[in-house]
Amino acid sequence: MLNMMKADLQRIFRGKGIWITLILWICFSLLSTYAVLSPNDMQVGVQINTDETLEASESNGLDLAVREEFEILDVTGVDAPLLMMSNVDSIFFFMLPIITFVIATDFSSGAIKNSLSTNVSRSKYYLSKLLLSSLLSLIMYAFHVVMPTIFIVSLNSMGGTFRDLVTNSHVAFLGQSLFVIAIASFGVFLATVTKKTALMNGIYLFTLMAPVFIIVLLSTINENFMNLLDYELLIKFRSLINFAQMSTNELIRPFLISIVILFATTIGGIVLFRKSEIK
Repeated sequence: MLNMMKADLQRIFRGKGIWITLILWICFSLLSTYAVLSPNDMQVGVQINTDETLEASESNGLDLAVREEFEILDVTGVDAPLLMMSNVDSIFFFMLPIITFVIATDFSSGAIKNSLSTNVSRSKYYLSKLLLSSLLSLIMYAFHVVMPTIFIVSLNSMGGTFRDLVTNSHVAFLGQSLFVIAIASFGVFLATVTKKTALMNGIYLFTLMAPVFIIVLLSTINENFMNLLDYELLIKFRSLINFAQMSTNELIRPFLISIVILFATTIGGIVLFRKSEIK
């Protein structure tokens, strides 16, 4: 299995597509880092009303309805991971070309016939593709969170201890990482079931983007449909950054959704792939 993954890596990185995808992802990470920093003094303004500023404004006879003072909080290393995780859901769209390069092109080019003709079992083939897709996706996710954090630490200091940083973000990081693996598994499942790159891409994008719009439309008929947002993938993915304020049930739900998707698509994908006919 490791030899298959190594061969795939060599094949993928000989092409231009993977490099274009990675460069675009790095640019996105840099823009996201800049978004949480002020263009002038590399600080982010967080609007927080304080009793002191309200009293000062009142004593100066200023209209509090029109004038409020705000504190400016520095973004430090402790804050950085959650800030970067708050806008990382775009990774799912960057994962699509990764999954395409890893497995979908095997079907479109017919290379899968050569792979399976070398006495490689279909289960090992499937799992090697799943592991490689998940690994590359996790590296992209970790880069988006870790590298900007290191940059902000060097710029504005840690703002606490390393333990504070881990405590402040470990649950969200683990939960989002599990989501990334689950979506990678879903993509590999689609590639092996559809065997057509265009169809796989269409279903993948529709599954990620359509549910919110459908739920909102249904809610115009009955407001109870809004409760379905508790199970919407991208919303659950983003909500993990607020894990400190979440109840136990709210916190467990995103993990369970990820685990169900991962096991269902992996087991289902292997079973269907072993029974499918490769033309």
